[in-house]
Order: sequence, then structure tokens, then C-alpha cells
Amino acid sequence: MKYLFGDSTPFPLAYDFLATLGGFMSAATTVVRLAGESTRQAAHNASQAEARLQGIAAVQSLNRAIVAGIDQALTPPLAEDLGVPSPTEPHPAAVDHGKRVKEDAARLLEERRRAHKDATEREAGQLRTEHESRQVETRAALEQFFRAAKLPVLSSRVTAKLLEGAHPKNELCVVFRNQGDVVTSFVLGAGPQPAWNGPRKVSDFVPTFDLLVGTKKAFFGGLVTPIIVHLADWTLGHADVHDAGIEIGLRKKPDQKDAYVFKLTKGDQGWRGVVDRVEDPHGAALPADLASDDLEKVLELARLVRTSIGELVDQRESLLRLELDGRDVFANALSPQLVMRLVKVFAPLVDTIIARSPSPQELSLKKEHEDGRREELYLRREELLKQLKPLNAEGRGVFAPLGLDDWVPTLTMRPPEVG
Repeated sequence: MKYLFGDSTPFPLAYDFLATLGGFMSAATTVVRLAGESTRQAAHNASQAEARLQGIAAVQSLNRAIVAGIDQALTPPLAEDLGVPSPTEPHPAAVDHGKRVKEDAARLLEERRRAHKDATEREAGQLRTEHESRQVETRAALEQFFRAAKLPVLSSRVTAKLLEGAHPKNELCVVFRNQGDVVTSFVLGAGPQPAWNGPRKVSDFVPTFDLLVGTKKAFFGGLVTPIIVHLADWTLGHADVHDAGIEIGLRKKPDQKDAYVFKLTKGDQGWRGVVDRVEDPHGAALPADLASDDLEKVLELARLVRTSIGELVDQRESLLRLELDGRDVFANALSPQLVMRLVKVFAPLVDTIIARSPSPQELSLKKEHEDGRREELYLRREELLKQLKPLNAEGRGVFAPLGLDDWVPTLTMRPPEVG
């Protein structure tokens, strides 16, 4: 099966990109809307706090003027200034009244300060609560998208780990590195391969697996020599397979620990491998490097394990990790930046799809089956524009590179109506 542009020319990806684009727009507009709400709420809170502080400063200035006026009114002028005998001291009632006025002024100012502090803390708490709620919604939207989406893969990595318990099963994971330096990691379900729900033997992948990795210590002299170990009936304890490295652990029984751990790395000279004889007391007496024949056998086992798990990459049960430029997206609040990065990645392809679609109202692709039959796929432009409607001008501008909207920030005079 292959895919074509709307004008029947070959499409570069081997999947329905329009489904990915539709899911992206739903999740991405949600992310941008929520981020905008948080930004506007934080700005509103800051404006309110600044207004209260200005009020406090004005009251404080008035209080200083009141105190200065009272002090001046209660201070008799110097005799030499008047050229007459010094007047009498101010009446005690006036002094008491002045004192009370100053105390009331100080109290009212302090009450205003406390009110500002309480309001700021209340608004910060509300902002924090609503921000956390938006973060949960943001994560849910992105997880839903990445669990279903197909994206161009630059490299991948699969892992299997046999979990402990009365009924041990494998935990399967896949890690994708996609365009834009986006890394995603998922837990996979066994789906159409229920055998992964339990322990897997080496013989599930290769009929024989005899390696020169065992040891034998001579009774006399104590010389340690290598011997062949038949590992076909051993259990896969864990596997970690990617383009430049492999680690596979084997155990004799599912409830035991890994006895042999094979570690392979790929360099300029090709693959090199070593074995860690974890449970062998004489293992350190022999070189760890794998013989070339054994290296090839481990490579083949790793290839078959990777292929088997790779067939389950659409069985994504949960998102384990989402990174942008090596940083956790959720821990570092990078969801808006992630959206902008993917918009940049998608934009050239979307632009080409639009240019090669027969109707300006639709984005079109064709799916060609093995028997030559073609099926039209399309995504209505109107549906995508509905996703943009709840966004303000700034939010809508994030998606301008996709060329879906007829309004472009800074180039047209009037932004679209915000729903």
C-alpha cells in the first residue's frame, strides 16, 4: 500500500498524514488556547496587583501630608519669629485628637496593605489551581494525539522487561525520535501478539541458540575454559534494541535473575559485543568479548525481537515521556513551543498538499492498494478553521505557517472573529 497526493503524484510518507494533521490541529489548538488563558490570567493578576500597589502609595503619601499638617498645627511658633511672648502649649484635647487621627490613618494604611497581600495570595492560589487544571487538560490533549498519530521517525528504540510476580509478563516500550527533535516514549500493549503477555523463550524467535559463553574449571590446575551453552530454552529477561546499541539479558527460568547479559555497540568498524556472565563465579576468568559467530547470532536474535515489538507500535497504551530538545515538555511547560515546532515541521508538507489538492476547500490524498485500487482521503479546510475559531489573533497566528487560514498576522488589516 502506498499514498499519493491529490494529483496522483507519489506522496513521501507511507501513512495517512491527513489523519495525523486533523488530530494535531485538535490537540494543538487546545494547547494554544489553554496557554493563552493562563498568560492572560497572569497578566490580569499582575495588573490588578500593580493597581493596588499604586493605591497604597497614594494613601501613604496622603498620610504623610496629614501627619505633617497635624504636627504643624500643634507646634507653637517661636517667640523670636513673632516678636511677642511665646504662646501657650496646644490644648490637650487637640493633641489627643491629632494623635487619634494619625493612628487611624496608619491603621487604614495597614489594612489596605493586608488587603493587597490577601488579594495577591488569593489570586495566586486561584491562578495556580487553574494553571494545574489546564496542564492536566494540555497533557491529556497531547497524549491523545501522540498515542494515535503517525509521524516521520528518524530513529526508534524498543525495550522489553519481564516483570516480577506470580504471573510474570513483559512490559513493552518504544521510543521514537521524530523530526523537530521531538522524542516520545510509550508503553505498548501486546495486542495481536498475546505471547508477549507472558515470558518469551529464545526459541520463540530462533530455533537454536548455542553460544560459546559458558565456563568450565578444570579439577586439576583450576584452568577455566569456555564451553558452549544451549540457550534456546532460556527466557528473555530484558531487551533494549536500537540502531547503535543492543542489550539482551537471558535467564534460565522466568523467576530467576538474568545469568547472561549481552551488550553490543555499533561503531565505525561495525558491531562489537561482550557478555556479562552475571551468575557464573568463573566468568571473570575469560575474556568478555563475543566471538564473531556468537556476535552474529545475538544480532539476529535482537533483530527478530525488535521486529516483533515493532509490529506493536500502534498498540500505545500510555505516554511515558515527551521531550523537546532533550527537555521534558510537561515539567518545563514547553507545550506551546512543541506546537510551534511541529507546525514548522508540518508546514512544507501541508503547503504541498494544498497546492496539489483538486479543490481549494479540501486537503486531499489518495491511498493506493496493492491491487491498484485507489481510495480518496480528504480533510475539509472548514473543519480545520473551526479548530482555530476559539483562538485570539495571537493564538491563531501560531498556525499561520500551515497556510490554512486566509488571515495572516501583520499582513492583513483585520483579524478573524474569535468564537
